[in-house]
Amino acid sequence: MDEHDEDMTSKSYSYSKIALISFLVALIAAIMFTISGFGYNLKIWGLGLAFKLLTWGAYLSMFGILISILGLYFSRPSKNIRGLGYAVVGLLLSIAVTSTALFFYNRAKSAPPIHDISTDTVKPPKFKAVLPMRAKYPNKSTYAGPKTAALQHKYYPDIKPLYLKQKPSIAYHKALQAAHEMNGGKLMRPIPYRAELKQHQQFHGSDLKMIL
Repeated sequence: MDEHDEDMTSKSYSYSKIALISFLVALIAAIMFTISGFGYNLKIWGLGLAFKLLTWGAYLSMFGILISILGLYFSRPSKNIRGLGYAVVGLLLSIAVTSTALFFYNRAKSAPPIHDISTDTVKPPKFKAVLPMRAKYPNKSTYAGPKTAALQHKYYPDIKPLYLKQKPSIAYHKALQAAHEMNGGKLMRPIPYRAELKQHQQFHGSDLKMIL
């Protein structure tokens, strides 16, 4: 084997740096996008960092698509440069993350930009038990007002006060049971029945208005 043959062999085994970089970019984007929610659920970081990781992962995956296409070009078989597999995997990973991010984005845009709903938008009940937990978040714990109420009525018309022709004690325990079932049995601090009557019930003859 002469010097020219050795040089050609060396070239045939070289890797495309762009193909390798495209794979690494896609891998990092996928990791950032995936761990954003897991870290928040495990209480490793807050909601703000979770959204940042989600956003950074999405943008990085879009960049990964572009650089993976370049990797495919520079590592194509006719170039005698390895790395085509890395570029292909990088492209698929980047497309998967980007498409998932776009799905979440479109889903979020289809919902109103409100973080609280209430069965009574005129005189919404105030939070008490959850105030310490919500203190660290930027969103206010008070109902936002008429604009939020209008959006709620538009997008969630079925959420409204329920009128029951039953005794207050029976209606209260039914509402409490429904709350347990809706929230997987987890309630911050159920208010005792008689305190609930004073704060959140309005009577109209024998009818009961229960605000949840």
